[in-house]
Amino acid sequence: MKKYNLLKAKRLAVLFLFISSIFCNTANAQMESFVIKDTSLNLITNSKIRYVNDTVAVGYYQVSKRGYFTLIDLKNAEITHKVVIDTDYFLVNDFRVQDDTVYACGTRLLESTWRGTIMKFPVENLTTAPNKTPNQYIEVDNTTSLTRMVEYKNDLEGCFEIVAIGYKEVVATPYSFKYGRMVDCKSLDSAKYQVRVRYDNGTQTEWYDDIVLTNNYVGIIGSVGNYTISLRRTPRFSSNIMTGMIDTIYYYSFNHIEPGSPQHATEMGTDSIATACYVVNASGKFRTHLRQFNLQTMSMLNGHIIATNTKSEPLELAYNRTRRTYLLLEQLPLGSSSQYEYQILTQLPGGIFGTKTFYVPSQGFESIASSRNNAEFILVGGSVFAQKTMPIIDPQNSCFNTSSLLIKNLAPTIYSTIYDYTTSSTHVEGWHQLPLNPQPMQVYKKCLATE
Repeated sequence: MKKYNLLKAKRLAVLFLFISSIFCNTANAQMESFVIKDTSLNLITNSKIRYVNDTVAVGYYQVSKRGYFTLIDLKNAEITHKVVIDTDYFLVNDFRVQDDTVYACGTRLLESTWRGTIMKFPVENLTTAPNKTPNQYIEVDNTTSLTRMVEYKNDLEGCFEIVAIGYKEVVATPYSFKYGRMVDCKSLDSAKYQVRVRYDNGTQTEWYDDIVLTNNYVGIIGSVGNYTISLRRTPRFSSNIMTGMIDTIYYYSFNHIEPGSPQHATEMGTDSIATACYVVNASGKFRTHLRQFNLQTMSMLNGHIIATNTKSEPLELAYNRTRRTYLLLEQLPLGSSSQYEYQILTQLPGGIFGTKTFYVPSQGFESIASSRNNAEFILVGGSVFAQKTMPIIDPQNSCFNTSSLLIKNLAPTIYSTIYDYTTSSTHVEGWHQLPLNPQPMQVYKKCLATE
């Protein structure tokens, strides 16, 4: 009897070990993709998404006159916290996360006047109330709105630096005009910032679309006059990035409508960048042009053409260093069909049919971000968040579908230069406090897929 019980006990132990291993493997399985949604709000606009690290992301969206930040647990596909900027018409256009601090830029309406803003707060303030460290902001003089930004640690100056682009709107009834602005803000105890106005010689007027941070430079992408792409660059580690190298405008001219939409840009590793915009070519056909530039030499490296049957504008670009590929978010046709989806186009091998794309059927997206260390990207559209690992071989189980697009090569274009000696105005302002208050959530998991 004892011998039987001992054998039975051993068998049970092996069985329990087997069951435990199954549950452990399930619990530790890598998330291949997910799609989740906060259903507590409607009529959501201006969604943005950024990574904090490999397991946490921060999202932003607006509902009417209020802006909301969310904290997302990527490992468990959960929206864990949500806060509201508890001030009407304090809106965010772009943000970045550095060393567990959120840096954002946008606009604020105060006494019938819109003013460009820069704000900062610790990521932990999304989870704790009251906050140990205050949420802070400044209003940026001589601006109406700041639209895009980069942020980095300037080791030369020993501070975090925010470089943003935007505009100043001037109303001359019945018309209004937007004049481009560059802003450099050093995030010290008191914010010191410079504002530089766009170039204008009476016939050529400069406009800014996007800004990119590379290994050694800050690059500003825009246009100067019609049918041109313009680039400026400045060393990221400098005591004053608003003078010197940034005075030279490099521009590339075309015989067709380019850009026909705001341009979007991303770093491409080292000091290369990629830009994307909507184009109408010389034959009147709709196109998306992807161009790559080297900020060290300011030369155009190569480019790609995506043919579209209808007008379609790129929404945002990101770059994944693990897969060494750009990620273009745009509403594009599925292969040769007339069906359009919000797709993520990459340079990953797509077979003889073209370049690979990923998409979630019948779901719109506005913003994309790439993991810093893994082969993952994350999207947001409205209050829907979706993340995916980019595979070398497509998995059978995924929340995303795949397709492919035929792309053609785009010939390089030679640049011309303009020298702009516009000076900057310098300002020093104290940081003001801004309330972030917790909000309820209703999270719906639409899809979960593990590797």
